[in-house]
Amino acid sequence: KNVAENDKNPVASLEHSVSPLLLVNRSFVFANHWSLETGVTRQAPMDSTISSQVPLYDFERPVNHTDNIKNQHMNVFLTSTQNYFSWRSSIQGTNDFKLVAMQNSSINESWQILVYPNWHIEINGIPAVAPDYSSFDDFWVYQYFPRAGESIAFSLSKPPAVKGQSVAIESVNQVFNVSKRKQINTLDIRYRATRSEPFPLHIGDADVNQLLHDGSQVNLEKIDGILTINLKPGEHLIRLILETTSDIPFSLDLNGPMVNQEFSNLSSHVQIPENRWLIYASG
Repeated sequence: KNVAENDKNPVASLEHSVSPLLLVNRSFVFANHWSLETGVTRQAPMDSTISSQVPLYDFERPVNHTDNIKNQHMNVFLTSTQNYFSWRSSIQGTNDFKLVAMQNSSINESWQILVYPNWHIEINGIPAVAPDYSSFDDFWVYQYFPRAGESIAFSLSKPPAVKGQSVAIESVNQVFNVSKRKQINTLDIRYRATRSEPFPLHIGDADVNQLLHDGSQVNLEKIDGILTINLKPGEHLIRLILETTSDIPFSLDLNGPMVNQEFSNLSSHVQIPENRWLIYASG
């Protein structure tokens, strides 16, 4: 009877004859904390139960699904409706690593290594491939698709500290809006910082109309013409709106806040009233 049913349904017969095939992806992240996430994805067959054992590394300490661990292996069980299983681990005990692809015809492997800038990595072994995702202004991901028995070895070390600025100003954009009896200056400063530190701005006689740090209102008062803003680590945006009350003279000097920091990406825009004409500009 079973033979007759399989003859009538050759697709079902083919599904049951397909050997299990899994993809094991190991994603390493070396930041302030070192971690490893392992994901097991079903590749074939698509509608049957699969069980397998994935070996754990000596330096790997799983933090979930620990009941599935036996003899330094993670027992993976996928039901007919389940296509993915994963676990997270901490990495402990070593700065030197060696990864060797499993000799198992039912398992394909991929490795991904993300290293933050506070670490230096040296890698030897098979060449990496273009990562699935990358960005020129973000961290690089080393990605590998090894065949059975292929390996890489890598080590991590702390690069020596180098003296330099802890703040980098990426761009400064200022817009001068000149009316009959006052001048409003809107200043946008986009910066990156590695630590929290004070950032003085010399604003002279101008009054602070509004100060926003990443869109949040900040209430500060100037002292002796200086407004001191507390910078935050990471990438952020400061918007400062200043107001100066004075009649428009024939010759007007547009002096924005003084930034005691080197930068190059400066953009300035001037908006003048309809009853005024620009005759000459320099600067």
